[in-house]
Amino acid sequence: MNVEQEWLVEQRDVEKQTPRWPPSMPPDDIEMAFYEKFFLSKGFEPYPVQEEAFNRIFAGEHLMVMVPTGTGKTMIAKAGLMKALYSGQKAIYTTPLRALTEEKYRELCEDFGPDYVGFATGDYKINPAAPIQVMVAEILWNMIYGGRKRVPADIVIMDEGHYFNDSERGYVWEQSIIGLKPETQLVVLSATVGNPKQFCQWSLLVRDAPMELVESHDRKVPLYHRYEEKYLLEVIRELFSQGDYPAIVFSFSRRQCFEWARLLKSIRRFTTDEEQKIIEERAERVLVPRGLGKQLMSLLTHGIGIHHAGILPTYKQLVEELTLERLIKFVVSTETISAGINLPAKRVVFPELRKYIRRNARLLLPAEYHQMAGRAGRPQFDKEGIAITLAPEKVVQEFRKEMRSSGKGKYSSDPEQIRRRAYSRARTEAQQNGDVSWSPKEHEELVEGKPAALQSHTKITAGQILAIGLPDLTQETLPGEELVEAEMRAKQAREAEKEKLLKEAEGKGTTVKEAQRKAKSKEMDKKFKSGGSSFAAQLMALKIEPKEEPEPEPEEKVEESAETQSKEAEDKQDKTAKSPLPPPMFWRPASSRPAPRELNIGTVIDRLLLEENKKRDYHKQLVKITNNLRAFGVLNEQGVQVRGWMVGQLRGVDGLFVYYCMMTQDFNYDQAVEFVEFLVDHDVIQRRLDRKKDEKKRDWIRERLRERRYQGDMVSWDDIEAEYERKFPRPLTHIETIHQKFLSYVPHPELHGRKRPKEVWKIMESKRMSFMDFVERHDLTEEEGSLFSYLSRLIKTSKMLFEITGLPEFFRLEMRIRARLSVVDERIINSLWRTMKDPSLAQPLETLPPLEGDVEAADAENDGDEEVLAEGADASETVEDTTSAENTSNASNTENAPTEETSPATKQESHE
Repeated sequence: MNVEQEWLVEQRDVEKQTPRWPPSMPPDDIEMAFYEKFFLSKGFEPYPVQEEAFNRIFAGEHLMVMVPTGTGKTMIAKAGLMKALYSGQKAIYTTPLRALTEEKYRELCEDFGPDYVGFATGDYKINPAAPIQVMVAEILWNMIYGGRKRVPADIVIMDEGHYFNDSERGYVWEQSIIGLKPETQLVVLSATVGNPKQFCQWSLLVRDAPMELVESHDRKVPLYHRYEEKYLLEVIRELFSQGDYPAIVFSFSRRQCFEWARLLKSIRRFTTDEEQKIIEERAERVLVPRGLGKQLMSLLTHGIGIHHAGILPTYKQLVEELTLERLIKFVVSTETISAGINLPAKRVVFPELRKYIRRNARLLLPAEYHQMAGRAGRPQFDKEGIAITLAPEKVVQEFRKEMRSSGKGKYSSDPEQIRRRAYSRARTEAQQNGDVSWSPKEHEELVEGKPAALQSHTKITAGQILAIGLPDLTQETLPGEELVEAEMRAKQAREAEKEKLLKEAEGKGTTVKEAQRKAKSKEMDKKFKSGGSSFAAQLMALKIEPKEEPEPEPEEKVEESAETQSKEAEDKQDKTAKSPLPPPMFWRPASSRPAPRELNIGTVIDRLLLEENKKRDYHKQLVKITNNLRAFGVLNEQGVQVRGWMVGQLRGVDGLFVYYCMMTQDFNYDQAVEFVEFLVDHDVIQRRLDRKKDEKKRDWIRERLRERRYQGDMVSWDDIEAEYERKFPRPLTHIETIHQKFLSYVPHPELHGRKRPKEVWKIMESKRMSFMDFVERHDLTEEEGSLFSYLSRLIKTSKMLFEITGLPEFFRLEMRIRARLSVVDERIINSLWRTMKDPSLAQPLETLPPLEGDVEAADAENDGDEEVLAEGADASETVEDTTSAENTSNASNTENAPTEETSPATKQESHE
């Protein structure tokens, strides 16, 4: 039973015991009661834009509300909730963040009473029968598709609707809107959406229900934009002397955050002796006196905070709390602080308008600038907010230098001319260096620029296909099938041509690339000599056309270890025998999970907010994933799921590969560790660990390239890299061997690639290193948060695999990582038992028997670190918050968890 089914079952059970609604009221009386409760009794007056939204909501209209931050979006939501509550209807209020969900839940309990308000995330719920449900957006998606409940509520309010544009989670908002029936009143709230009319038109097309736009650009606290040709230190001194703090200094590099924070520390201390003492007392309860903790303590007591994904969650929370209490005066942060963190400021400062994407420099986009600048101005405290942008430091330096020279009488010049020359030189120098520069003109364009329009970020996955459902494939043909077939024919032709060139290169002693160049040159000469066609037609004729080719011979094998060769021999034997899969472990009638008639994954793609050409690519992706699912017997001929139920329950990992492994493998603990680390898509720390090996590889390739070219060989870096791989082959790990075998069974293996073996936790555990030991050993002081995030994802993935498969190795891994992380954040342990369905099924951490030859992870951790307790920490903010929020839709399912003595056959049955 998955999360949405459990949610509905619990809801029905509670409904039998708890009255659901207060006494109903006529519509006019509800509206009057709303104004009396929230405005008249408190002596407040609604803003004009709020009044318009209230009138439309009470009239039952679908709305897109776009108003600036601080204009009372939550009050607009309360109008819809009160309308539903006193009309005997159900209401759902979604938010993108768990912390925000809990905050809104507490607020609505105060407004409407705890009996009428419920709360739901992927692993925790309160009062599921209540008529008002506050939940993370993924739960709504699951209710619409996973539970086949197409009308989850009478009114749905989506707060922070601009998350529609989130590259990882935007599909939740988009597909939920597509799946909601027209009779469900929909209200979308946001502060930054470009071209909202286009969105309303799209909503009308996909839901067959008109959506009205309520829009205002009047901020309660006016926002002003200022461009100054000053140094950062000068601006910070002025802000502090004028009392214009707290202020946020935005940086687009984690390393630069530390550099600027240390630069600000050169100014006289921003805190009083009393404030410094309070900060020290609060910080000592949270900061670990190793790693970044030592540096952060001196900055905090100076009145400076750092906030970005590279620091620990408890450290970020400490900075947020101290800033809200005005103990921290200046926070140096990356742009992530503007994405949902409740940390408004009096001023924001942009020392730069440049950011780097994969080492390529570009200026900020208007949407990015406005999202960050909007943090300036606190509705409760400030009359205005100011976003200050600084000129490039080189421009300021050069301008002042020339002005001083002019003042000494060396020459006279117009200050404006000097300024223009400085900007011109900076722009020219930046272009020569592949960099970018900015001036008042670029700043003005950012200020006048519009926020980004909403656009689709759906990524078709196996889980979505199984949850949403396919049409009857015996009656319908997927639109992308012909495109995929043509692509496969072209691919086979390219592989045949590559094999041919490889043989030619081996015979002539040249490289494959050289053979390709000669073949293209020869073909071009032949085409041009033939004449009778246009230049464009001749160029098009050079493309390889699909044709009948003999089966290509196997590619040249790289020298590998005996164990790897043995595994490959087994794989080859399996292919020859044409026995691609073991028999199914468990079969379930297809009728138990029928695909919906009105909506399927194909029609969802057709309704996405995308151009038609991009929808074609999505249809191709759908066909490829469907073919892979069919290869494993997950789907029958009709396209209905008949096995592999865990594939649809897994989130954030390759579900089909996990399913294959659970069918064919019996992992011990060490193999389970390797498996989970392989699944988690987070390789920042592993890249840092591999940096030394990569440097040696690059040095070898560079030297060998120089040597070969000196000998007259026209070779490329790729050719020498291939030579390195042949000369120094890396033995495949156990899980890589399994993955290669898995890829041989699927018709589209490219969908399951780009996985990298990792050994972060393996090293930490085998060396019995504490969290801080590992940080210091591998110089990760500025990446403590990344390491924490990686280990958190291991916890999340292990927990999910244990709940779905019941294998105790995954539970053991989860407990050991929790023990190691609890030293830097005790909430990792405090939140554990609250999030489990039945804690009695799992032994307490302190009684968990160790593996042979192993020492309790908690004991090893305490040998290296002093335990630090985060007093007053919000226990509801668990490790799940630091990982992809898509995973929050998974609930525990440990009722049938097998013991360690469970036989492999019994264990396989539990997988289904």
